[in-house]
Parts: sequence; structure tokens; C-alpha cells
Amino acid sequence: MEVVVGRSTRSTPPGRKRLLITLSVVLSFLLGTPLWWKSTEVYRSPLPFAAIETHANQVASLALALPCDLHVIFVALPIPPKEEDQQHLQVVVDQIQQQISIILAHKKQFNSSESCASGFQVHVTLDAENVCLRSRSAAGDQQNNKVAKFWPCGLATVDSDLRELLLESSSDDDNLLDEFFWSFSKGEYLATGGCYTVVLFDEDLLNIFSNEKLGEATVVEVGNQVNPISKEGKGKRRRRVVGKYRHAWMIGPELGILSFGRDAASDIADLAVMYFSHGGRLSGKDVVVEDKEESMPLSADGKAILSFSLLNAEPSDWIFDWAFEEVEQRFLQPLVEALWPFAHLFVESQVLYYTPKAVQSHWDAALQSHVVPFKQLPFFVNANEWHLDSSSAAAGRSKLLHFAIYVPAAKECPLHLQLSTGRISQTNGFTSPGWGGIIVWNPPGCLGSSTDNSTGHQLSTKELEPLIGVVVAQLRTLFGLPPTVLDDSKTDTFGVPATARGFADWEVDVLLRRRAVMDVHASASTLASLSRLVSSLPNMVIMDEIGDQVTSSLTAAKAAREHAISGAYHATADAARKARGLAEAAFFQPSIMSLLYFPAEHQLAIYTPFFVPVLLHMLVAVIKESSRYRRERRSYLRGLQNQD
Repeated sequence: MEVVVGRSTRSTPPGRKRLLITLSVVLSFLLGTPLWWKSTEVYRSPLPFAAIETHANQVASLALALPCDLHVIFVALPIPPKEEDQQHLQVVVDQIQQQISIILAHKKQFNSSESCASGFQVHVTLDAENVCLRSRSAAGDQQNNKVAKFWPCGLATVDSDLRELLLESSSDDDNLLDEFFWSFSKGEYLATGGCYTVVLFDEDLLNIFSNEKLGEATVVEVGNQVNPISKEGKGKRRRRVVGKYRHAWMIGPELGILSFGRDAASDIADLAVMYFSHGGRLSGKDVVVEDKEESMPLSADGKAILSFSLLNAEPSDWIFDWAFEEVEQRFLQPLVEALWPFAHLFVESQVLYYTPKAVQSHWDAALQSHVVPFKQLPFFVNANEWHLDSSSAAAGRSKLLHFAIYVPAAKECPLHLQLSTGRISQTNGFTSPGWGGIIVWNPPGCLGSSTDNSTGHQLSTKELEPLIGVVVAQLRTLFGLPPTVLDDSKTDTFGVPATARGFADWEVDVLLRRRAVMDVHASASTLASLSRLVSSLPNMVIMDEIGDQVTSSLTAAKAAREHAISGAYHATADAARKARGLAEAAFFQPSIMSLLYFPAEHQLAIYTPFFVPVLLHMLVAVIKESSRYRRERRSYLRGLQNQD
């Protein structure tokens, strides 16, 4: 090596072995990075993000709606067929359809989730003794094999027993009439929901029935289709009765095919919209009752457990028990079957002891009873002493509704509950939204302590029957319906209570429509949330099971829409319930729950101790070897220049 003052030179080129060794280490690290990246990435099943967005947009723009058919039947005497009869029927259809549109447009506070699609499709039938004439829409449905939706003709030829019931028109007769109409229609009537019938009896027809009953001669001017008019009937209101199935009937003036006018059409439209479409929670033509909360006390898959508890506050005073199996079979099983199309209810029972309430009552001398003020009712439940959650199924995703029958201690008997108006509750019970209901049952003669305390007393079915009636009313309230079918004397509207099942068929339809809409909307919302969640957490594990659940949920939601268009109520409810259940099962899948709060800083904290020391030493080695090689290379080049 030659040395020059101020500068060093070398005669041989610098060695590359050390540099190549260093670079080979870097190269091996770079080549191994894709392998490491692939081996450490999480598995993510592909989700149909585009289909989820489309489903959410469809729900937002056009909510699910089930169709409703309104079949209006005019019962008439024998009439000569005329060509203009078909025109009269179409005029009636247009009048009723127009009045329905006016009511729906006037009352903006209707719950859209339970409304029928586009209001009602109206069909009219003229049922005379010698003529059975249907409007064009009904005749077209008959040709399309939809005749099962409409009643057969023949009401005009009813026997004398039905005529007696029509003339009496009392509440007891209403129930008999309701059963007669059901027996008359069920042979041809497909009771799957969405098809409602209103039978019209003009008071002129009833006058003729009355005259026939009295043996008087009846004169009918068939040429002009004019019936005798009762002077007493002029100005009377129409009596409207809503049955417990899917039909109603009206009795009064101007309910004949020729005398029919706008006022009668308004009455029919009001009845159809207020009851068949919205469950009787809206009453009157200008009064809107505030809608209940849209949520239902059901789990995502439409299940709920009705837990009945008999609470003995002080067993040292008296002990009561029950044979609940008989009560369940007689009173609750029909209710469970009635609600099964949209709610799968299961029943359990228990008897608890030493269950004092959490509030204090005061003695009311005027009532001769202990009273719990209205303001104290929210604190009535003693969560520390009432061990009500005993169901193993409640540990899952099922909704649990409690119905507690509270037997007070002797020192607080009789015990009554005060309403917000200051009056004493007639049912002696109250509901708690989302929780259930409570009923206070005072033992007979408790003021005198006449009950034998030495042995327990089993409540009989007769004693439990009124209590179960209160429970049914509370359950109706929890589902957003009135405690009982509303009777509005102002509008002469009456309802036939469904005493056996607790819910009328048309009320079940209202709840089914509401629940189906809620389920489809909830499925879209849940899937959209899952899509956003998965997109925001790229390191979240998405198993194939989640992908299958999402795909199945979208398929079920699509099926619900298709069934809704065809008017298949039960199939729509089943598909909508399946769509919501699968969507929530995918969102709450255990494999992703632990990663919902998995930040990126956590990964940085894991890999930094492994890679930073290696990368730091590698970087220092590369810098040092590169600097050394460049320095020696420059020295070698200077040596070559000096030789020249």
C-alpha cells in the first residue's frame, strides 16, 4: 500500500465478502417478511358487503308492508238483476277507498310498521237471496284462484235464529253472531291473515225481518229496489261491532247498495283503519291516541318466557300454593297458540316464600284497607328478596317476562294499589314495561284472619281465573294493545272480547305486521353495523360461520319481502324472524366479541420487542459495512490515479 501525505491509498480493490454477508442477512429478512405476514394474518371469511348495503338501502327507502283486503258484503232482499248493479258496486269501492285514503292522510301519527301496504284493497259483494254479485276486483281474484279469501254468498237466506240475534243486538247476542259468522265463513275463508270482512245490514232489512216476526205482510217494490223505511230509524247511528276473528258487522241506516253514501263509507273506512289496521288503539274520527313503544317484549328470535310466581310475603300468616299445570292448560295454552305466528312463548311457574315488598303502605280509614301510593309503584319489586330469575332458558337470549301474584302479610291485608288519578285500581295490579306485571291478591276475609294458618291452602282454578284475566290484560298492554277490546259508545262501536285466547285474530295480524317490519329493519341495521365493524377492524377474525349466517340472513330478508308481496302473513313473519335472529347471531358471534376493542397499538406492543432489536443491529451493520466499502473503494481509486 502506498501512502501519500494527507491521503491514504491502496493498490488492491476492497473485499466484498463482509458486505455480501451483511446484505444476505438483509435479503433473507426481506424474503421472509411475506412469509411471516402470511403466516400471521387472521382468517376473514368474505362478507357480501354490497348485498348488505343494498338491503339497508331497501329498508330505508321502502319498508316492508303486508297487504290487506277489505271485503264489504251488502245483505239484501231479492232484487231483479240489472246492468247498472256492477256500476253501483264499483262506486261503493271507490267511495270506501277514497275515505281510507283521507283517514290515512289526515292522521299522521299512525304507526307505519303495522299499517297495511297501500291501505286496503277493497272488494264489494252484493249478497241477495237471488243474486250474488261481486265487484270487478273480487271477480278477478276469483278467476285467479283467490276465492278462498272471500265469503260465499248466502247470508240473505239465513234462518230465523240469526234474524232474532240481529234484531236484539245485545252484547251476548254479539258473541253468538260472531260465532255464526265464523262458522258460516270458515268453509271457504282462508284464515291466514290480511283479509277482513265487514257485513252490512241495512235497518230497512231489519224492519222487514221484524214485520215478518210479527206476521205482517211485507211489500217490497222490487222494480225500483226500494224497501220500506222505518220512521223510527231515521237519524239513528250505525251500530258497529268488531268480532274476535277477522270480521265485523254494521247495522243501521243507509247501508243498502242504493242508499249507500259518503257517511257510510267513512264509517267503514274508520272501522277498517282504526281496528283491522291499527289494533283499536286509535278511536274517534278526529282523536289520535298516542302510539305505544314499537318494541315488543320478545328476543331477537321471537321467543319469550312467561314466568309466573306466587309470592307469599309472610308464610307465618298463611301459605298459598297452586296447581299451575291445570291453569296453564286451560287458560294460557290457547293464548300461546294464538300468538305463535309471531311470538314463541313458553310458560314456567314457581312459589316463593318470605317475599316482602320494597315499599311501605299506609292505612286508609275511608277504604278500610292499606294503600300503596302511585308514586311508590315503581319501587314495589324487592329485587333483593324476590329471586324470580329461576329459568335456565333465561340464561340464553330469550326474553323473560315476570308475572308476580303477591299475597300480602296479615298486617297489611287488604292491600290495594292507587292509580295516578287517586282512585283505587280495580284490577289491583300494574305493569312494568320490559319486566312484566304484578297483581296483589288479598285472601278472603283477611281482615278477620279467618284463614287457617296451620296448613297451606291451594288456590283453585276458580280463584285463579280472574287473576289470569288480569295477566292477559297486562300481556296485551306489554305488546302495545289496549288491556281489553275498546268499546266506544260515542261512535256506537263495540268489540267482542276473545275470552278464550285473549287476542283477536285481527289483533294478532296487527302485531304480526309490526313484528315482521321490526325484524326486517333490525336485520338490516344489525348487518350494516357488522359491516362497518368488520371494515374498521382489519385484524378481526371472521369465521365461515359468520359469513354463512350473514348470507342466510340476507336470503331470509329477501324471502320475507317476497312473501309480503304475495300476502303470506305467517311465511313473512317466519322469514323476518329468521333474518333478524341470524343477523344478531352473526354480530354477537363469540369469536369476534373478544376483538371488538382490539386496538392497533396492541399489535405494536407485541411485535416491537421482537423486531426492533434485530432491525436496529441490522441497520447499524449495513451502514457500517457500506461506509467501510465506500471508503476503501475511494482509496483504491485514488491509488489508481496516482499510478497513472
